[in-house]
Amino acid sequence: GMLEANVRSILDMRPLRPGFPGASRATLLFPHVPRPVQVYMLENVCVRDLSSATDYHSSWPADSILTGRRLEVLLANADFEPARKSRLMITRLPPVDLREVWMHQAHEVWPGTSVFVYEGHKLSTRCPDCANLGHFLIDDLLNLLMAQAAMERRGETSMAPLRAVANLHASVGSPSVKAFQRQWTSSLFAPVEWMGSDETHCFERLLLNADGDLEDSPDPLARGAFEPGLGPLELLRLVRRRFWAAVGIPASSPPAPRNVLVYGRQSEVRRTWLAAAE
Repeated sequence: GMLEANVRSILDMRPLRPGFPGASRATLLFPHVPRPVQVYMLENVCVRDLSSATDYHSSWPADSILTGRRLEVLLANADFEPARKSRLMITRLPPVDLREVWMHQAHEVWPGTSVFVYEGHKLSTRCPDCANLGHFLIDDLLNLLMAQAAMERRGETSMAPLRAVANLHASVGSPSVKAFQRQWTSSLFAPVEWMGSDETHCFERLLLNADGDLEDSPDPLARGAFEPGLGPLELLRLVRRRFWAAVGIPASSPPAPRNVLVYGRQSEVRRTWLAAAE
């Protein structure tokens, strides 16, 4: 009756599941820098959440940091071997097995381009009580934002992500910290689809940051580290524009720019960033 009709109408609104394409592909977006930044455009891959199977089953402290709450990237016939896997496990399947996952096991199959947002790149953010906002903003999001700024600068509009798929199950942390992670993700990457524990999502194209951390990377806020002419000011403009859109401020009438300073402390870990002003 009425309930059946409503359910059918809701199902009709969901995007059609793309057919299985047969092979995966991995393209490094910034191969020209001295140490390649591990940001990839993956094609025809699946990502499986392994929260239950890897839920801090080892003894505290060291082993649990090394094994907690992993993500598995499933692909076929693709050269994808990031230097720092961090939370990622790479599984290569025969095309027939990936087809089975794609067609019958995946909770979602996303058409077009998606960007994958997840925390846990740095080993220290995978312990049960770690939800380090510094690592989340720097190690998890900065490369993704710079990659998208570079794609905009290149004019690659056809490859712009249609959505973000977010997985924030690596760490537990306090409710306020996890709420900040969700709010930040929703503001910068709208619209966002939230991946549940133990779910599998498959993607036609997926923008993925596979760097473990940025300590050995080119300084991401140094001008020209990713693209000529791309630096901290361009990144801040991208972030500001997305936050304005998230709170309903039209791009045609943005607030007056403010002076901005970006600074990283000098310590035993290299965190030297350049200043930005406007």
